[in-house]
Amino acid sequence: MVAADVPSTALERDQPGNMITLAARNVVVYYAGDDKRMEESILANAVRGYFSMEDNPSETIGQTVYFAGDVRTRLGHTGPDDPEKTRRNVYRINCDQFNDYFDPMAGHSYLLTDEKDDPNDPGYQVTGNVSPVLRHLARVIATGQVTADGQRACDLTFDPKAPP
Repeated sequence: MVAADVPSTALERDQPGNMITLAARNVVVYYAGDDKRMEESILANAVRGYFSMEDNPSETIGQTVYFAGDVRTRLGHTGPDDPEKTRRNVYRINCDQFNDYFDPMAGHSYLLTDEKDDPNDPGYQVTGNVSPVLRHLARVIATGQVTADGQRACDLTFDPKAPP
């Protein structure tokens, strides 16, 4: 899950997202604490709660903005709130070190490359530096193993001058 816009408690055992952890061999959560889109999401979820309820008649929607109070942090912003409340197959991968390098404006699209798309690209060429997220994800898929510490966490790093 890269920059997941769901509450940071979503993968806990008593939450609906726990079904993901039951169905998957490993659940890898990539997050960045300075992802500006996650900060915007907290604000958006704080005010939209009332208007997204089914029992709210549509004619009341422009009358007032109701503060729903849902200011929970997002999974893509902090990783799981309390890793001890998640199953042992949930891993936290911190991408703070490089997310702004790959997306200087928002720090959100850090799973891509650092080059603009080439208009002559037929769609299968990769230009520029590949994000550490893609490299890590490919390694996890190829090996079935997630490299992490005893707390099921890892800080990914990136050096644009290093060879691929």
